[in-house]
Amino acid sequence: MSEAAAWFAGLERFARTRPLGFLLVAILAISVPVMLVPGIDIAISRLFYVPGVGFAAGKAPGPVALRSIGQWVTGLLAVFVLVSLIASAFGRFRYLLGVRAACFLALSLLLGPALLVNGIMKELWGRVRPRDIVEFGGTLDFTPAWQVYGHCTSNCSFVSGEASSSICILAFVLVMAKEWRARAATWLFGYASVMSMNRLAFGGHFMSDILLSWCVTLIVVIACYRLCYWTEYQPMRAGSLRLVREIPGAIRQRIATVRARKPVEVGATA
Repeated sequence: MSEAAAWFAGLERFARTRPLGFLLVAILAISVPVMLVPGIDIAISRLFYVPGVGFAAGKAPGPVALRSIGQWVTGLLAVFVLVSLIASAFGRFRYLLGVRAACFLALSLLLGPALLVNGIMKELWGRVRPRDIVEFGGTLDFTPAWQVYGHCTSNCSFVSGEASSSICILAFVLVMAKEWRARAATWLFGYASVMSMNRLAFGGHFMSDILLSWCVTLIVVIACYRLCYWTEYQPMRAGSLRLVREIPGAIRQRIATVRARKPVEVGATA
């Protein structure tokens, strides 16, 4: 095995066995270059910019339709998770998601794309979108990644909401049968890549917006998975939880036993 192959094998093993650590390192590896050399983001976006026209993909029927498809897919999957969550609470429709899987997916979608990305980061970081900066025919100054104070005031570029919702679909892989996971992950990551790069071609986001959006969203997904499937990671804690659940029953049994005893008169002899 060559040194390059061994390096990639080690990286793959690190990502598989320490996913949170891998994602934190990835955030650092992406952030440092684009902060030290902000022109990287501009150079990548320039590949999709046509002088005098703008970002042509934003006006082409194919990319526009592709974006609509992505929004429909996200909406339909969110409805499916919600219906599964409600149905599992009543023990109906056993062919839908189980209660734990439905809770995991609902939390991932709610805390990742909805809350963290669209509700907090896109509102807090005022990064201007590529199509609005001076370099691409706009009127506003370029804002580097992670810079909070930009000229955008709402629904800003950092980070990408649609990249977040598309990569969040990878959460479904974790509730599939193990023999399907590798193939499903490949297809779903391909889907997320196409949908995310479509936003880059639109001039709606910089490359760092997309890559960092993937990282922070996957961190939320992994955290939600470990929260909902806690017993798989803490077998000793699982035993403790079973013990706690058994305490009320033991107390009730003890009370019933005491009540069943016949009272003994004072002074009576056995």
